[in-house]
Amino acid sequence: MGETLWTLERYMEMALDEAESARDAGELGIGAAFVIDGEVVCVGRSRTVERGSALAHAELDVLTRGQPLVRRGGDTVLVATVEPCLMCLGAALRVGVAQIAFGAANPRAGIKQLALPPPDLVYTGGVLESRATALFR
Repeated sequence: MGETLWTLERYMEMALDEAESARDAGELGIGAAFVIDGEVVCVGRSRTVERGSALAHAELDVLTRGQPLVRRGGDTVLVATVEPCLMCLGAALRVGVAQIAFGAANPRAGIKQLALPPPDLVYTGGVLESRATALFR
């Protein structure tokens, strides 16, 4: 289990396109993609300003829309341009995500704040990091 870096970069390109759209709309430049069995089933972007909600994260958007397509034992990957926060990590675990890949680190609120990483979760950071970091700023 676990996608190759080359494959993760392809998925990240889609998330980065969403992050650019978010930034252009006056949002934080954060995008996400949800991949099930090697197929990108949805992409999304941060909409916290648009929706007036601190909960309108890109990751929650794609997980909510993609969840009905998840099947037990399927290979699921959440790709985010920024390291997911603990809220988004909790949602990913509830949905059954097996791998999380991200670009830019989120030192104040990211998953790495946990003392112990969740078991059975493949966690890959730094995917197209420089581009993701530039959009997050």
